Amino acid sequence: MEFIGAKTEYFPAAIEIGSTAIKLLQMARTKSDYEISKLAYLALDFCPGIAPNPVLIRSSLRKLIEDHHIKGEVVSCLPINHLQTFTYILPNMPEDEIKQAVAWKLKQNPPSGMTFEGLSFDYVASVQHKDKLSQNTRILVFVVSKETVKQQLKLFQEFSLELIALEPEPYAALGVLFWLGKLGSDETVLVIHLGASQSSITIVHSGQPHLVHPLSVCGNTFTEAIANYYQFDWQKAETMKKQEGLTALSSQLENLVIDIEHTFKYFSHQLMNSAVTTFKRVLLCGGSSSLPNLVTFLADRLTVPVEVVNPLSPANIYLKQELTPLVKENSASFTSALGLALKSLE
Repeated sequence: MEFIGAKTEYFPAAIEIGSTAIKLLQMARTKSDYEISKLAYLALDFCPGIAPNPVLIRSSLRKLIEDHHIKGEVVSCLPINHLQTFTYILPNMPEDEIKQAVAWKLKQNPPSGMTFEGLSFDYVASVQHKDKLSQNTRILVFVVSKETVKQQLKLFQEFSLELIALEPEPYAALGVLFWLGKLGSDETVLVIHLGASQSSITIVHSGQPHLVHPLSVCGNTFTEAIANYYQFDWQKAETMKKQEGLTALSSQLENLVIDIEHTFKYFSHQLMNSAVTTFKRVLLCGGSSSLPNLVTFLADRLTVPVEVVNPLSPANIYLKQELTPLVKENSASFTSALGLALKSLE
């Protein structure tokens, strides 16, 4: 933490590196309250179907760090395509034995493309759910290769920054939703995180996340569909998507609904033994969640209320400074970054 004149306390900056942009959000504590002290959105050159250039990412990250004078400790997140997630059903056991049980399961059946020695894992202890009928415990597990973690550590070390936390992007987003009171302890809610290059669904039951699963539809697949339908170039299709929404996207939206329904059925039948058969609401977050008319479409197809959560909306957070046009245009994409920053307050 950094102290300025013993009046302002700066918490570790949250830096989220995506396929189309790098986002920065840092919290501070003044004499009177907490506030967002630094907020930035730096777009990256994007080429459809081509992974971001590492050299471009480094030069852009350097610019962001130097322009906003970021020092010391930082926190970041990994997108869903860098992770594998599992929900294990374990016999009830003391907390200190859960890690050993999870490690044993991963040793017996390592994730695809990994060895146990080459992976790093963590689990969400707070999601333990004791089923009164079967007396089982459900554990949400996140797995990533050690090499991926090392690369992230090295990237920030190049700029004399210490990466102290690296969280799954969908899980980081939940921090904002809990903070805003969007996830009750007596309901089942689907959280759909729609990003530019990857998307995910998280099922939250009784105030606890039980399942995280990738989705096949994302913002770029929407843009690609419009470009193909109208024979537009990518930029023109991207502009049309933001202005008109669902035009030419029927098949992609149907795939999204099918993905949502199949994932919930798996949760209901395989993980909950059909004890949970309905969900109450859907929350949309991520940069592609504000697609025009998407809320109406999903509410109609899923027959439940659907809400877009914009973390930087004046209704959700008080901001002393005015948002820059670029941040304002992409404010819905800051859910995970704000979630990371809020957790650093702990």
